[in-house]
Amino acid sequence: MMGVARAGGGGLVLGLGTTSGQVFLVSIVSDNLLWLPLEVPDTSGKRRVKCLSWLVKSPDQLYLATGYSGGLVAVWRIDLNKADSQVEHSVVGRLQDTKADITLTSWAPDERVQAVGTVMGEVVFYVSGPGSSSGWQCSQKLGCGGSAITCAAWMTNSRIEHSVVGRLQDTKADITLTSWAPDNRVLAVGTVMGEVVFYVSGPDSSSGWQCSQKLGCGGSAITCAAWMTNSSILAVGGTDDSIHILQRRQSPVTSTPTNTQSSLFSYFKPVDADKYVYTHWLRGFGVLVLFTNTNRDVDITYYTFLPTDTS
Repeated sequence: MMGVARAGGGGLVLGLGTTSGQVFLVSIVSDNLLWLPLEVPDTSGKRRVKCLSWLVKSPDQLYLATGYSGGLVAVWRIDLNKADSQVEHSVVGRLQDTKADITLTSWAPDERVQAVGTVMGEVVFYVSGPGSSSGWQCSQKLGCGGSAITCAAWMTNSRIEHSVVGRLQDTKADITLTSWAPDNRVLAVGTVMGEVVFYVSGPDSSSGWQCSQKLGCGGSAITCAAWMTNSSILAVGGTDDSIHILQRRQSPVTSTPTNTQSSLFSYFKPVDADKYVYTHWLRGFGVLVLFTNTNRDVDITYYTFLPTDTS
């Protein structure tokens, strides 16, 4: 699995997890690749990396949460020194309130809450103090039907309080991805069958969600998605190593959600892509950064993309 965060000076930092329990940091600053292995903070050496997620505190200070088999979540602090391209790292938290394999870690936008999902369908919420060094506390553990938690997405106005405000089920396929649009009014849901379902909400989530459109993307499982900041363009990647660019056309805000339409705007298959594809919009507009990797070989490709008027 792979995760990406933006570093200082326009650089990027990737996290690569392996099934053998290794995590590598790949620092990409000024087109230089710097590999740094992170050893799992566990003496058994038998844990497998299951998931990872980034939190960007500042351009030069990042936090990485890695989930392992056996219910362990390690929180790393990554300090970047652009002057000599050094990367310092330290473990600042060990979260273990479950024995089930960790399948998901997700930071809330307020940087104080972390949601951890397990293979047994649990979601555990951890709350930190003003800094991660003050420790993490388990605030609540919820059950979600016993099925493995595979994806999660926060709205930017999230609070520590939490409750179920909607159940969306317009597909019978397993859900592999959820992604909120930057405007918080559109939720994209990807499935193992290659479907992308768009849901549109009213002014707040309690007013209900409506399925605006369901699109097929070749039948391969949806593995990643990236929105442009104008909430109209979504790039999704699948297990067939193809990228689908979806353009969501929307009437004025005063119209009903049923007037929202989505369409396949562009499609391409990257050359020599294999095993994994990760998409990321650079600065939100116009340039799509594509990461592909096989084992420890990472290719980075930039695509210039000029969307049509979506007004």
